[in-house]
Amino acid sequence: MKFHCLLLFLFLGGALQLCGASDFLTQISEIGNEADFYPDDIDSRDADDDYDDYDLEEGEPDYFDDDDASEKPTTRFRRAAVPDTMSRWMRRHERIRAHGCKLRGGYCVQPGEACEGKRVQKFCAKYHGHCCFPDWGLPVPECPGREINITDGGVITDTEGMIKSRGYPNIYDRNSHDTMVINAPENYVIEIEFKALDLEYNSFCGHDYLRIVDTATNRGLGWFNEPLICGDVIPPVLRSLTNSVTIEMVTDYNIQKGGFVACFRMVPS
Repeated sequence: MKFHCLLLFLFLGGALQLCGASDFLTQISEIGNEADFYPDDIDSRDADDDYDDYDLEEGEPDYFDDDDASEKPTTRFRRAAVPDTMSRWMRRHERIRAHGCKLRGGYCVQPGEACEGKRVQKFCAKYHGHCCFPDWGLPVPECPGREINITDGGVITDTEGMIKSRGYPNIYDRNSHDTMVINAPENYVIEIEFKALDLEYNSFCGHDYLRIVDTATNRGLGWFNEPLICGDVIPPVLRSLTNSVTIEMVTDYNIQKGGFVACFRMVPS
């Protein structure tokens, strides 16, 4: 009895599958007849067709409008779409660069246009514009002795003078690492008094910073004997433990600010 029921089930299932296949073939033949009966009125190569004006946004290119009937649609689409995509990407990239200039207090100028400040080619259009950083309005103090840029490096033996970042009061250089050592005679120590300070701030001073340490002990002279100084809060007068101080200035690739000015002098220990 079970065997007969199984045969009946298989017979009915096969009949249903045959009916479904027959319906599918009938639909295919009807579609083919309709395709043969109706003319092709959506071919974009038809001169009388208005497809080019149909459902296109303003300024949107018609990727399938081409006179070469032998070219594959995918090839035509790639040839038209890829340059347009690259153009949009370049325009967006230039907007991002110009926004970076504005965030840093600058404005975009053309290569031949005057810039009252420091001209940087990193921002704005890559080949057709520069970012102009105006004078930051930082004070230009006077210190006894000569002015020394920290980028000069080397060993300083002057009894007093001024140390400042290059370009002050305009923005300092990026991706820089400059070191300077101040040596005093025996039985003397060195005092450093900041007059202006404007570096990129980070809670750990991990981007742009000054590292000021006692050369012999490698002990920091900043806040709470920390070696790193950043931001714009001027620390108290720094005093070395021995007769030698090492000053480093490190900047990264991103944000640039005004820099620093500090007066130093040698006093008896």
